Amino acid sequence: MGYRAAATVIMWIAYLAMVWTSMIFGNLGVWAILLAFVLMMPLIPISAMMWGAIGNQGNFHDKQAKRDEVEKRKRDRLDAVLRDLSDEDLQRLKRRLSDGTVDDSKLYQHLIGDDGELVDYNR
Repeated sequence: MGYRAAATVIMWIAYLAMVWTSMIFGNLGVWAILLAFVLMMPLIPISAMMWGAIGNQGNFHDKQAKRDEVEKRKRDRLDAVLRDLSDEDLQRLKRRLSDGTVDDSKLYQHLIGDDGELVDYNR
């Protein structure tokens, strides 16, 4: 059993124990019903947040979709650049990549703009 399930069970058992104790030993009678509602109010949103029904669950999927879209655009841009290279340029690129003579700092200066975004030379 996961930590969320265990925490949920413990919270609700403690809730039921408090309500039962107040009814039996506290002699609250009908007031125990009001106490039950008051004690239940924080339990429902806490359980919902713990299980992801509310809160960051939707944001997580949105962020993941945005990351996937950015990665797809990067791959598409790289594919377009590679398609535009001549056979001679491709052979030189393969040679440089296999030799390890590619200087990342020079590439970074040419590919990344001042704002940290990739420079689009197609515009």
